[in-house]
Amino acid sequence: VHSSSSRTQSLKRVMVAPTAALAARTITRVSARAFVHPKVSGGGGGNPVDVFLARPSSSPSDNDTLTLPPDVRSRLAQSCEWESVIAHLPSASAGEEGQRPVLSFHMPSGEEVSFCAHAALGAASVLGQEVTQDEGSNSTARVVEFTTTTDESVQSVSISTDTGEAELKMSAKL
Repeated sequence: VHSSSSRTQSLKRVMVAPTAALAARTITRVSARAFVHPKVSGGGGGNPVDVFLARPSSSPSDNDTLTLPPDVRSRLAQSCEWESVIAHLPSASAGEEGQRPVLSFHMPSGEEVSFCAHAALGAASVLGQEVTQDEGSNSTARVVEFTTTTDESVQSVSISTDTGEAELKMSAKL
């Protein structure tokens, strides 16, 4: 499985105003593709997905919730022509303490679904590139761990930095 993300399209940033339970968030929209064929010129083909990176704009308080409200997630998804994923990112300090991103998966209608494999791969590709750029990593693989809004089990995607191949490792409560 190959995945890629594209930042050539202009990034769209919006602000979500703070509420009693939610610190202000900056949301960045990134276009990505999963299941890209590596031998196609320019990494063409694959399944498109829009990835929304929702970052706290300030230091959240202890009672701050990590995920955006359902109505905001639905509106973001409705702005897409295909499936989307919202990566609710922890603050830098919470990330240092081991808090993982929480992913929510959506249909273009705005409906939230429990999981979408190609959206998970696309989001992991985007998040993995950010980790590599931020840390200047020279490793041959990067692992992105996350939970979802519907299941607290830890999921992970391992991405080869050499080939772009990705492996999704899932667990579920039965």
